[in-house]
Amino acid sequence: MFGTGGGVPGPSPPFLTGYMASKWGIDAVIQSLRIECRLRNYRIDCCVVNPGVTKPTGLYEVGIQYLKKLWTITPKHAEAEYGKLVEIFSKTIQEQPATHVSKIAETVEEALRVSSPPLRYKVGFDSKISPLLGLLPTGAREWIFLKMFDKK
Repeated sequence: MFGTGGGVPGPSPPFLTGYMASKWGIDAVIQSLRIECRLRNYRIDCCVVNPGVTKPTGLYEVGIQYLKKLWTITPKHAEAEYGKLVEIFSKTIQEQPATHVSKIAETVEEALRVSSPPLRYKVGFDSKISPLLGLLPTGAREWIFLKMFDKK
């Protein structure tokens, strides 16, 4: 299955609330399923591929289209209240260095070939460092995100 970033215990950035909840849920499913399969002596193993920012995927362009539609169906004050923050977030994502999609495919191939894969494959520098950020004290982690948006 595919997770995101460093997976658990990576930080959960703003504006990705539902997305991060679903990805952390995937991590929980895989952790439990791995143990269940071993308890039943099934010769099945499970792992999560956690890519960081990945390009090119076409997801950004699709997201922009959904965002435009969202602003037409939400109350006008929503765009006035959140528009600038969403714009900063969007620009930040665009400027992020990224892992090429081919690296994700190579990692999936590796996971399928090994007889006993690790719980998580972290793909990309940001995915590898993400768990370290997630282990920071809450105040420090939140300060980093606040500074990301404050400086723009």
